[in-house]
Amino acid sequence: MIKVIKNALYAAAVITTAPAWLVLAQDIDAANWELSENGAQIVDHLGRQSIQLNNGIAELKDTAFQNGTISFDIAMAEKRGFAGVYFRRNDNSAEYFYLRSHMSGNPDSNQYTPNFNGVSGWQLYHSPRFSAPTVYKFDQWLPVKLVIKDNKMDVYIDSVEPVLHVDNLMGPKAAGGIRLGGGFQQFYFSNVKIVADNSVATVGTAAPRAELPDNLITKFSVASTAVLGTSVEGKAELDRKLL
Repeated sequence: MIKVIKNALYAAAVITTAPAWLVLAQDIDAANWELSENGAQIVDHLGRQSIQLNNGIAELKDTAFQNGTISFDIAMAEKRGFAGVYFRRNDNSAEYFYLRSHMSGNPDSNQYTPNFNGVSGWQLYHSPRFSAPTVYKFDQWLPVKLVIKDNKMDVYIDSVEPVLHVDNLMGPKAAGGIRLGGGFQQFYFSNVKIVADNSVATVGTAAPRAELPDNLITKFSVASTAVLGTSVEGKAELDRKLL
């Protein structure tokens, strides 16, 4: 009986002390990535094995990422282009953070946006709460790291402190896939490391919300009566029987 208890305690200790993190990807291993038929390939660039993307994608195989860190180095030219990483991909919806290579130093040099059913919300998620003015280095490796915990994310771009903190991620909450994407020029990804880790914590502070104007309509009602468009077009006031 004592031996059984000892074995049970030993097993519990092993389970308790097991690492809470899991390395899903480390650098560029072609066997771990599914590349699109066009616009994606494994190449040598600036002395490293890299994923080259130009209107192509690279999908990390067999991945379930929810919380943790996503880090990579990216090299790009000083011209128009968009490149970044999708995470928590589920049924064509995902969280997305990307760089605009042609907007270096501008307020929208990068952006977080959720993707809903394959449609980006970049026009809605467009303010200092979702983008950070960042000056990029071109034609050399630029380090990028995302720290994701539940509905929060810190973004580091060649920095020791977050350049951006998002305090309410709006896309899928469940674990999902990871995809790299880039287009309109040649982008190169290297030193990719993805670690699933529920123990991570964010440290950044989100930009304050903009004050709303006093005359903004914040509440409204929608009528349930179906009417023909021709009966209301061109009218400044509606018959209250329709409401």
